[in-house]
Amino acid sequence: MNVVIYTPSKSVKGRVVIDYLFRNKFFTENYSVSIITDVENIDFTEKFGSKFDIYIDDGKIPKNLTKIDFIVTLGWGGILKNDVISKANCAALNCHSSMLPDYKGGSVYHHYWANCEDFSGATIHYLTDNLDSGKIIAQSLFKLNFNDTPYSILQRASELTGPLLVEALLKIQLGYQGEPNNGGRYFLKIKSKYQVIFYRMLNCCLKKIGLRKKLMPYKSIE
Repeated sequence: MNVVIYTPSKSVKGRVVIDYLFRNKFFTENYSVSIITDVENIDFTEKFGSKFDIYIDDGKIPKNLTKIDFIVTLGWGGILKNDVISKANCAALNCHSSMLPDYKGGSVYHHYWANCEDFSGATIHYLTDNLDSGKIIAQSLFKLNFNDTPYSILQRASELTGPLLVEALLKIQLGYQGEPNNGGRYFLKIKSKYQVIFYRMLNCCLKKIGLRKKLMPYKSIE
């Protein structure tokens, strides 16, 4: 099975997940991987180029990738065009660092931290035109600690994502269609690091005295 992964060369999630796949004997024996990244990065190429083919994104699928079973996005900031997504014979997937359907949006590990949440998670879902809204294929939950930081939340979610991605690929090959991903909250783009710190301090105080937290700005999804 041929898998094409879209990930920025400096993405924490991308590097953690690809490193897991790189070291996973079952995966490397059963899947062929091509990586499409944003810019040339010598360190990235030296680390993963011995097993995986690496290409620089130009908005199109490389011509020599004629048979693609899965397309996977890992921390990919851009939206893939439909003519790219349609190249996947089995499925196009996104790896999201939250427990969908809640906490949709970009870089939500910052929002989890700022909102003083007790749990976070990781989800693999079908890639669609609507952000983070495709059916859920696999996900896992983990408990947050007071000493967690936005970076540690992202790191922990990324470490869950590798095994979840392998699980999702197998489930799809067995005919699994996924679970609904309706509703939830879409958290808006962060304006500055000071906004995150302010909400963190506020919500920690409110939580400690038993009052309702004031969450970072979001939109409810019907």
